[in-house]
Amino acid sequence: DDDEGEDADTDDDEEPVYSVRVAGQEVEVPLSELVKGYSRTADYTRKTQELANERKEFGGEVQQTRVLREQYAQRLQQVEQLLQQAQPQVNWDQLRATDPIEFAAQWADHQRRQEALQQVQSEQAQISQRRQYETQAQQAQQFEKAKDQLGKMIPEWKDPKVAKAEREAMKELGRSLGYSEDELGNIQDPRAVVLLRMAQK
Repeated sequence: DDDEGEDADTDDDEEPVYSVRVAGQEVEVPLSELVKGYSRTADYTRKTQELANERKEFGGEVQQTRVLREQYAQRLQQVEQLLQQAQPQVNWDQLRATDPIEFAAQWADHQRRQEALQQVQSEQAQISQRRQYETQAQQAQQFEKAKDQLGKMIPEWKDPKVAKAEREAMKELGRSLGYSEDELGNIQDPRAVVLLRMAQK
C-alpha cells in the first residue's frame, strides 16, 4: 500500500506534458517550458510594440518640431524686415558735427538695432543649415532605399563587372536620347533605371 501511495505521489508530482508543433514536427514540451516560451514571446511582443509606439511618437515629435521651426523662421523674417525698415536714413557725419547729443542717442539706437539684426540673421543661418542637413540625410536615406530595391529588381548587378558594363551602356543610350550627365547621374528611382536598362537591352 505504501508503494502505491508513493507512486500516486510521484504521478501527482509529474509535470504535464503537451504536444506542440515546432519547425513542422510534433514535440512534447513540459508545462513549465511552455509557460516560459509563452512568457518570452509575450515579452518580445510587448517590447516590439513599445518600440513601434516610441518610433511613432518620435516621428510625430519630429514633424511637430519642423512645423514649429518653420513658424519661427517666418517670424524671424518678419522681425528682420521690421529692423531693416526701422534703420534711419541719417547722415551720421553731419549729425555728429551739428548735434553731438542727438548723434549719440541715435547712434546707440542704431547699434542696438544692428545687434538685433545680426542675431536674427544668425538664427536664420542656423535654421537654413539644419534644413540643408535634413535634406541631405533624407537624400542619403532615399538613395540607400533605392539601392536596396534596385538590388532586388536587378539581381544580375550583384556581379560588379556586369553592373558596371550595363550602367555604361545605359548611360550611352541616355546620352543618345539627349539626357545630360547630371540627369543621368541623379536618376534614383529604381523603376526608371529598370526601364532604361530594358530599353538598352
